[in-house]
Amino acid sequence: MSEDPSAKRPKTTDSGAMAAAATSMEGKVCVITGASSGIGEAIARALHAAGALVCVGARREEKLAALCAELEGAVYLPTDVAKRADVHALVAKAEEAFGKGVHLLVNVAGVMYFTCVALRPLHMLCCSACCRRRGG
Repeated sequence: MSEDPSAKRPKTTDSGAMAAAATSMEGKVCVITGASSGIGEAIARALHAAGALVCVGARREEKLAALCAELEGAVYLPTDVAKRADVHALVAKAEEAFGKGVHLLVNVAGVMYFTCVALRPLHMLCCSACCRRRGG
């Protein structure tokens, strides 16, 4: 008679505890762009509350400093996601501050043009899409 494959799986009566363990952010290095306000700030706060090591970036340094003053151990670097070097520096800051590689990068920051999209040259729209897709 063959052995039941489910017999080798760990048994638990608390599926919630198992799910929490599988999704724990404790000690994970997380980089969040666009964290000076709105959704980016909320994500940074939630990840920090979940035990993540948080590194935030945005263009408004005073807002980042205020956020990090509230989130113990969090670090920041003024970052413009339209500049590839800024994004690389933000990741390097996280790795240096926490002594390990980045586990999660959340890009909430965007590039905004204050004009009608139809009036933008195609190469500028492509640049904007690249900034959002790969940080520069």
